[in-house]
Amino acid sequence: MQNFGFVHRYWSYRVGLLSLSLFIAAIMGCGPSHPPTYPVVGKVVFENGEACQLGTIEFRSLDHLVSARGKIEKDGSFKLSTWEPDDGAVAGKHQVIIQQMIITEDLSFAAHGHGPRVNPRYGDYATSGIEISVEPVGKNEVTVTLKLVKGK
Repeated sequence: MQNFGFVHRYWSYRVGLLSLSLFIAAIMGCGPSHPPTYPVVGKVVFENGEACQLGTIEFRSLDHLVSARGKIEKDGSFKLSTWEPDDGAVAGKHQVIIQQMIITEDLSFAAHGHGPRVNPRYGDYATSGIEISVEPVGKNEVTVTLKLVKGK
């Protein structure tokens, strides 16, 4: 009879662990714990139609505490990423900034082909003035148009 007690305690322990595991899984949920994202692609151009040739673009959601970022390619195009590469941004209204860092001190003049510079005001959420809405649909395609820096 003593072996029966051991077997009973063993199975009770296993059933208890299984129940606890299922309870924790139910509380935590099975899906992602962040809001869904929607693909966002676009282009950054200057008011004269010329593409912004380098930099990064960032969308900051006004509804969620999350940002999406993308690299601006030579032709001005970008794809946003929030949680995973190219997954886009969360739905809703976003403030937008464009940041550009150009280090030319060690480059020859001929290698300075980076196009117009982005006005530093576009690199700060307080002064950018750009807002874009991301729709909860297939692909969002946007164009961000920047004013040229005066006198440059």
